[in-house]
Amino acid sequence: MTIRRHLDRFSWLAPVALMLLVFGGVLAHGWVNWDDPLHVLENPRLVPLSWRGLGQLWIRPYRGLYVPVSYTAFAAETLFGRAVSATAAPAAAVFHGVSLLVHAGCVGLVFRLLGRLEATPWAAAAGAALFAIHPLQVESVAWISEQRGLLAAFFSLLAIEFFLRADCSSQSPFPSRDELAASLCFTTALLCKPSAVVAPALAAVLATVSPAPRRPRRSAVVLGLWCLLAVATGWGTTALQPVDSGVAGPWRLRPIVAGNALAFYAGKVVLPRSLCIDYGLTPTAIATAPHALRKAIAVAVALAAVAVVPKLRGCRLPLAIFVVPLLPVLGFVPFSFEGISVVADRYAYLAMLGPAVAVAKALDTGRSRWRGRWVVAGAIAVLAAGAWFQTAVWRDSVALAGRALAVNGGTRGTLNNLGLAFLERGRFAEAVTCFEDAIACDPGYPRSRFNLGLAWHRTGRLAEAEQAYREALRLDTTYGLARNNLGIVLGQTGRRDEAEREFLNALAIDPDHVDAARNLANLRAIEPAADRE
Repeated sequence: MTIRRHLDRFSWLAPVALMLLVFGGVLAHGWVNWDDPLHVLENPRLVPLSWRGLGQLWIRPYRGLYVPVSYTAFAAETLFGRAVSATAAPAAAVFHGVSLLVHAGCVGLVFRLLGRLEATPWAAAAGAALFAIHPLQVESVAWISEQRGLLAAFFSLLAIEFFLRADCSSQSPFPSRDELAASLCFTTALLCKPSAVVAPALAAVLATVSPAPRRPRRSAVVLGLWCLLAVATGWGTTALQPVDSGVAGPWRLRPIVAGNALAFYAGKVVLPRSLCIDYGLTPTAIATAPHALRKAIAVAVALAAVAVVPKLRGCRLPLAIFVVPLLPVLGFVPFSFEGISVVADRYAYLAMLGPAVAVAKALDTGRSRWRGRWVVAGAIAVLAAGAWFQTAVWRDSVALAGRALAVNGGTRGTLNNLGLAFLERGRFAEAVTCFEDAIACDPGYPRSRFNLGLAWHRTGRLAEAEQAYREALRLDTTYGLARNNLGIVLGQTGRRDEAEREFLNALAIDPDHVDAARNLANLRAIEPAADRE
């Protein structure tokens, strides 16, 4: 019994060790061109790193996001990377290592939450293992930019842990230390990424089944405060990231989009194949797909059956925990990324707590605990192998975009990023082909035109580059990068006045545009030939 007790005490190490074995390969991976330059490598508030830049991250939003805790973490990782690698550039291995540690922390918190739901230690370990190594989790762990989501999930789970363990039997009118800690963690989660807005609803669901005694009124006050913070965060995010109504589509189609999105996630949980970073499933693509209405109706019927059929009551808790974290990104409410795809693997990160609860409960139910043990072990082994192979997709930008191209058949985002990856490797002809294909996918997308101009620019074909930059600006007059690069081309062809005007326009659009400021200063420092004579 003593040995068994010790094994139970350290059973949480099993899912963490399995996760490190499956995801450890990311430590050898580099950066990818899917937002890593935007958030880290080319973030003017982080590179070069300065106290002023850090202060700006807390004072003002950056590129439509106010996530200062995540960017502060990026700054700390950059400093640590410099110390261990003696290079000025951020070290990708350090960022990947931090992501692994944060994910390990989330796995440990999931184990504790399953224990609070009265799962036995090894049933909780099995549920936590499913959460840890399911292939849907690869994107969140392997993508450096999504460390923001990992941090938000960690502090959300920590907030829920403090909330559930708070002593609600106290008659004191003041909040307890656990309640204060829970609220602080939730606020921190919101400052990591707005995806944490789901934490109050998730905490409410878990509180209804937690065996610990609770005072409903006291819990309602705490969760009410969280809801106010979540609403404020949602409103602020919507204001900073306005959504094109043409992309979101009419309101009458959104239940269809949401039903199909939920079916997508459920399918990937059961059969996680053909995973990629860009599914290209925009609201229009989903709503116009064959059988979209039938699929949405089937999902609604399934949800209603679980809610009202007594024999299915065991599915209610796992299903609720699965659905709640997905609600903000199912398509009911417009959000910015749906212009690329409504669904994404990273959106299911916290939702995987639902299947984890289902596994833990199944193993603790009567004789199925013994009969199902080997079935669950085999399923986790298969999922671990799938996650291991999926992790290799994230080794570089070409592999990542190539996988997406194989899955989605070609979207503007996938083709653009594949073209940029080719451009970085000097494969100019392939890059130009990708950008031209991206333009064919969406002629109204300015970034494709800009990237085509970038390819022509690097090959020295300035006339073609100028035309592509001007086309990008015709589609979006506020495209600061296009104005800066157009200014460079104009300067290289001797049109100094026009070049200066474009640099000034770029700075008017973005006062923090470091390249435009430097290019303008260099242009003005060069004495015109006429003055020298």
